[in-house]
This record gives sequence, C-alpha cells and structure tokens, in this order.
Amino acid sequence: MYINSRNDGMYLNAPYRAQGAKRYASTKTYTGQRVQVTLQRKDTHGVTWYLTKVDSKQLWVDSHAFAPTFTRNVSLNVKVNSSKRNDGIYLNAPYGNKKAKRIASTKAYNGKRVKASKEYKDAKGVTWYLVNLNNKQVWIDKRAF
Repeated sequence: MYINSRNDGMYLNAPYRAQGAKRYASTKTYTGQRVQVTLQRKDTHGVTWYLTKVDSKQLWVDSHAFAPTFTRNVSLNVKVNSSKRNDGIYLNAPYGNKKAKRIASTKAYNGKRVKASKEYKDAKGVTWYLVNLNNKQVWIDKRAF
C-alpha cells in the first residue's frame, strides 16, 4: 500500500479520538511512500484505521490515506542503462496491466537519454517511468535507468 496525497494525521499508541492517541505527523510528509499494513481496526465512528510502520514507529492512519498504487508527475532526464538488464518497453500501461503492450527491449536503447514525465509505483513495489522515446509515450521499469 502507498500513502496517497490526502492530509491525514498519523498517530502513536491509538487511532485518533481513542484514549492515548498522540499525533506524530501528517501523511502529506510521506506521500508516495510504500508501507506495510500490520493491523486493521474500525473505531466507534465507523472509520477504519491501519497500523503501519513508518520511521521505525508503529502509527495509526485512516485507511482512506492509502492506495494500492501511486502515480505522480515528474520532470526527469534519465539515461537508459541496460548493459546488465533487459527490460521491456510498454505502450499504454506498465507491465502487469491488461492494457500493456510490449513493443521493444531497453537493450536496443542502452545509453539513450530520455525525459520521464510520470512515475508509477505498482502494487508489487515496482516503479515505472513514462518516457518519450522516439516520439512515443512508453513505460519502462525505473531499474533500467
């Protein structure tokens, strides 16, 4: 799970409004961070809370502050480095998505500089960049750069 861009409180000891709850931080500080949910609890107000580990601390966070994937706009100049990897290049969506269509291998573009406009983190924790390659918008695994 990823922390989305909502602005929720993160609480030590117990969820918000529960006895002993102490605000630690805001989810805005951790937007896009992948976390593991270790416990789920519904409070008397009907809010579902997740217990997660952030900064080596066990924190309670409203379940609405999470998403299985995360996407953000970026503006990065990156260089394909596929001397030791052979990643796919995908149209429409990253690998694993039903719409993804493999059109090439990064081996053919080793050393080429491209501009990334989006970053997508999938449910497995793999990060993908949407880049402009030969006037096509394609998805490439971040580890290929």
